[in-house]
Amino acid sequence: MISWIIAAYNEEERLPKTLGRVIDELNTMDFEIIVSDDGSKDGTCDVASTYANILDNVRIVANTHKGRGSALRHGFNTSKGEVTVLSSADIWLPRDQVEKLTMLLDDFDLILLSKHAHGSIGFNTGTARRFLSLSFNFLVRLLWKLPYRDTQGLKICKVAAFKEIISQAKSDGFLFGLEIVVYAHKMNRKVVEVPWAYSYCAGSKVDLRSILQMIRGLLFLKVRSLGMWVQ
Repeated sequence: MISWIIAAYNEEERLPKTLGRVIDELNTMDFEIIVSDDGSKDGTCDVASTYANILDNVRIVANTHKGRGSALRHGFNTSKGEVTVLSSADIWLPRDQVEKLTMLLDDFDLILLSKHAHGSIGFNTGTARRFLSLSFNFLVRLLWKLPYRDTQGLKICKVAAFKEIISQAKSDGFLFGLEIVVYAHKMNRKVVEVPWAYSYCAGSKVDLRSILQMIRGLLFLKVRSLGMWVQ
């Protein structure tokens, strides 16, 4: 079974389209969708409930507002699948791509869908936003000497391996994704980075302020990890 976990905070506008597309693409597969709400103040839970009341394999996990990482963690802790997809309220994948990616888990523990890998295609990205994203990921690679070009995209993983990795990740916000990659690399887990076609949707929570907060946070994360992560 595939557990597709969507971290959502104030996503009543974007969530209906995403849920509809994910359900349509996975409808021939064994799957569950978990909308892990991060204490939304709008109608996000009402939107998710509309689907959960009709479909047995759509569930809602309600959380207090702590951040994307906390929402994904709580969603994972309630999941039942052998494969986990960590996603957002504006991301879906075509069925054939899901099938191909899950087949890669025969050889890998963690799949990173990368915006900056060779072959990736971006739509509606904007020059400023792409520059900020590239700068952030350059700093990540500089600080951690990771071989990956993007740590913040959608992730697909084996549950057996992910349980060990997630036990080390302490961040509740956007840096949760980076921690997953850092500890997977440290534990010598098999990680593969693949290109994908992506688009930034209106209403994205990632802006200049959040990028700057992430940069400040990753510097703090680097200092915190020095006791375990020795260059």
